[in-house]
Amino acid sequence: MTSDRTPDPQTSQSKLIQQLRDEPRTYTELPYPPKPHHREYVAKINIPSSKGKTRGSTKTVYYLYGDDRRAVRKFINVNNEFVESCMGDSNNPIANRLPDEAWDLFVQEWTWMGGDV
Repeated sequence: MTSDRTPDPQTSQSKLIQQLRDEPRTYTELPYPPKPHHREYVAKINIPSSKGKTRGSTKTVYYLYGDDRRAVRKFINVNNEFVESCMGDSNNPIANRLPDEAWDLFVQEWTWMGGDV
């Protein structure tokens, strides 16, 4: 296991890692589900729908560690209605679920993409 999350040569040549290098992807865009040996390199943004409010379902976005900004942008794009319904809510499931650093990045991307916080 490497501390810098650099995959070994065999893992780095996997189709999954190659596609995630190109861009973050939803589950249905992946060639196959991440396998246990990918977990050290592959992260995901998964915000489940909140209880009590009908916001619809969300698509999980998978990405390589370090590609957080593009992953947030992808999550916003593929879950736009859900994100929009959350951003003006005082009980925001996105803000509640993400660590502070990731939430700050999320707000930046939402604002830069024309959203209102």
